[in-house]
Amino acid sequence: MSIKNNKRGQVADTITWIVATIILIVVLMVFVFIANLLAKTKKIGGLTDSLDSGGEKEADRVEVKTILAYRLNGLNKFTINNWINESET
Repeated sequence: MSIKNNKRGQVADTITWIVATIILIVVLMVFVFIANLLAKTKKIGGLTDSLDSGGEKEADRVEVKTILAYRLNGLNKFTINNWINESET
């Protein structure tokens, strides 16, 4: 009789872990979905660009980074322009 009770305990413990794992996976999927929704539109220093390819307000990535760099430090404008010119050639 004790062997039968021991098996029931193992089954109950296993089912508990399986259910807990499924719940954790569902919660993780919800957080990933919410993060995906939040990441579709980002705002950097007043500039809004859409990460979707079909978005209305698409901005060139280099242009956004350049404008952000100009705003952070206007003294490096010449250096930034040189980097852009070197990368284009």
